[in-house]
Amino acid sequence: MKKCLSVLLAGALTAAMGMTAFALEIDGETDQLVIGQEEEEEIQLAGALLTPGESYTFPLSVTVDGVTMELTEELLDEEDWRIRLEENYGAEAVASCRVEEDGGDYSLQLTLRGGYPVEQTEAKYTLTLTDRKSRDTLLKTEVEFTCGYGQMADEEIEALDEGDSIEITAETPVLTVGQLETIGELNRYNAVLVEGEGWSYLANTYGHEGLNLYYDTKPVEAMLDQFADDQMKFLNFPAQPDFGRLEELRIDMSEDAEDYDGQFYAYRLLGDKLLTLKCTYDEDTEELVLRTRSLGQFVITDHQIPNGTTVSGQPAGQQPAAPSSPEQGEEGGSQDESRPNPETGAGDGIAAAAAVMLLSGGTALALRKK
Repeated sequence: MKKCLSVLLAGALTAAMGMTAFALEIDGETDQLVIGQEEEEEIQLAGALLTPGESYTFPLSVTVDGVTMELTEELLDEEDWRIRLEENYGAEAVASCRVEEDGGDYSLQLTLRGGYPVEQTEAKYTLTLTDRKSRDTLLKTEVEFTCGYGQMADEEIEALDEGDSIEITAETPVLTVGQLETIGELNRYNAVLVEGEGWSYLANTYGHEGLNLYYDTKPVEAMLDQFADDQMKFLNFPAQPDFGRLEELRIDMSEDAEDYDGQFYAYRLLGDKLLTLKCTYDEDTEELVLRTRSLGQFVITDHQIPNGTTVSGQPAGQQPAAPSSPEQGEEGGSQDESRPNPETGAGDGIAAAAAVMLLSGGTALALRKK
């Protein structure tokens, strides 16, 4: 029995030694270090346009002799490998980029700096697999990607005729300075109708260094809690573009008018303060009509909220700088649209500011129902 057990132990030891003897042999010409597809968004990093402020996780793997294996802590230890990441350029748009281990699996974790730029930033990183002992490079992969927002195609701008409207989408919300110049020349520098799903606005496109008209309808959770019985629409233009003069904004309310029972109140949220804005309802077109010169964060409710009300739980913020030359155009005179009037209360000009923000709405607007 003892002799038999000794034979088995010897065989097991021999097998174990044999396993360590057959380490993976890397062929730098055919084998690959692979950055996989981001699972949640199904994005391939190479050549991707990534959104500022967002985070992404890309799984890592290695292909040796035609066989792909996940890059795990166990595999690195067995093969005595090390993984190294190097930034080549574009770091100004990247908050963090690193190789992380989670549950034994390695991935490339990438977070972009926030903001709403007009320009796109190119970035490049190099991932290297090395031998831990000799420090020799075994495999290397370089990946380039872009940080920013989608720009409207030049072909779309070149196909416009005088008076044509410009359609803005969430995928391509940016108009470059060259495109704006083309639009201005085509329309003799008159205001141009800019429209999206459920909204339209007469925009001055002259004098801008590009425009980012990205919008979303994310609700302000603090307002949902504080005004739980109100109907609410949230219209956000986080880039806060300023068009320099008061123009008309129209929001399609056809699907929501019944819920509001004819009561429409518009506000601009500046930091943690709600500022009252003027608006009218066009019963013929079922549109909410406002006049404003700038875009920002706006709310439409069916109940009046006192001007200057503090939204609990919202971070306080600075108000936008006053325009260099306040413009006439709203009922109430030339009050600056973004600052309350300490003598008359909310300043009718504020109404103008919030009005524009409603740009992003229509059927795409977030709606809180009772």
